[in-house]
Amino acid sequence: KTLLDSGVDDVCIVEPGEVKLNHLHRQILYDYGDIGLSKASVIERKISQYYSGVSAKVYRKQFDPELIRSERPDIVVSCVDNYDARYLINDSCYRNGVPFVDSGVEGFSGYAMFRDRESPCYRCFMGDNRKDTAAPKGILPFASYFGGLLEAAIVISYLNKRPYEGEVFSFDLKRNRFEEISVERREDCPICSKAKR
Repeated sequence: KTLLDSGVDDVCIVEPGEVKLNHLHRQILYDYGDIGLSKASVIERKISQYYSGVSAKVYRKQFDPELIRSERPDIVVSCVDNYDARYLINDSCYRNGVPFVDSGVEGFSGYAMFRDRESPCYRCFMGDNRKDTAAPKGILPFASYFGGLLEAAIVISYLNKRPYEGEVFSFDLKRNRFEEISVERREDCPICSKAKR
């Protein structure tokens, strides 16, 4: 939504899920009347209703690496909530030379990052430390909004030929802490190590 409000007028959205009550506090595009509907159909309806000048392709399916090759996006914005999907997006984007932006939040904290062929990839940032657990801390709405706004700012900067030059921007809204984290390319990274380039 923030990207559309900022003037982005050509988007491709991939969303397999349905709107649930526990999405509403952190996903501002949906409301109570949308519960039970496919997110893809709601997104399509709201884009045509509120953003008539926007060209939008909406897929009701899981992310498929083939979409990177067929759609040839300028940049990919990751809005997923699990590490397997992030790794799949990272790998697909890196192999096809498409930059991507990702954000993740938990509790009061989170991060946003820009990755391209010149930077260490998402696997270098996360390593093998997947943190999906049976009892997550939950996502507070303002942390989710903040992470999404950071992603949007990075995308707009990139599209205006002012590439984001930072590493990983980390935030902790409970302690009012903000920092940039430097990421080193892992020599054993299966995606972006020198041996794989």
